[in-house]
Amino acid sequence: MGHLTRLQIVDLNTGNDLPLAVPDILLKCNQHFHGHPGPWWVGQFVRYIFRPNHTLEESLKNKEKRFTFDHPIVGIQVRRTDKLDGEASFHSLHEYMIHVKRWFDVAETKTPIVQRKVYLATDDPSLFTEAEHTYPTYSFIGDVNISIRAQLSSRYTLESLKGVITDVHFLSMCDYIVCTLSSGVCRLAYEIMQTRHADASSRVKFLDDIYYFIGGAPEKWISIYNHEARNEDEFSFKAVDTIHNYGNHWDGFSKGKHLRSGNEGLFPSYKWDRFGKHWY
Repeated sequence: MGHLTRLQIVDLNTGNDLPLAVPDILLKCNQHFHGHPGPWWVGQFVRYIFRPNHTLEESLKNKEKRFTFDHPIVGIQVRRTDKLDGEASFHSLHEYMIHVKRWFDVAETKTPIVQRKVYLATDDPSLFTEAEHTYPTYSFIGDVNISIRAQLSSRYTLESLKGVITDVHFLSMCDYIVCTLSSGVCRLAYEIMQTRHADASSRVKFLDDIYYFIGGAPEKWISIYNHEARNEDEFSFKAVDTIHNYGNHWDGFSKGKHLRSGNEGLFPSYKWDRFGKHWY
């Protein structure tokens, strides 16, 4: 007979208050200083749920010393293995490092940086060697054993779970992260990061999609330019119209729904105002 596993599960998809919903009493002040209130609100729950016990906290502190985890530091999370079986697209290390380099280039205009340090989280152990050989001017830190335990043969073990928690913890502590939202590790790190800063909405680069919550309320975006559809895949709208965003194609277009007309299709991503978003 197999062992019975007891799990504590928190389901945020209840009633009408679905993420990305934010309570009115909090939204009124939050939307003035935060660029992404939805994940900020979810992050409050996630940070509480993921609070470490004494043993895990000591383990994380020891790893922080062993990694020499200090700032400035950029985190990248590269999910491979089973995710590439149709659920997600392949993204080369080069795609991640483009944005890592860009962040450090900007940071160095303000403060000299002695060492460009990157926290690498991945389920592909070979990526550590590839990173060190391809980018010798960067210092990569992380635990290759976590990557080894993340293999399909050992992923569902206690040690593998500890590894995931470790990666989420250190990614959320980075100054900037580059990752793909097809991975829950990326999502968790971004959500917890929101609780560590007044506004961490611009401290991330997603390579595959916008932040969304399956089954949750879609984001309402406010257009800042007029747009005339150029083909049957697009829809037209006027400035200050409201659009539901379904996702970013990362080719300059997003997919969404024009609320006034009810039309769905593609629209140029640059024609919306990030800080003009409306939240439920």
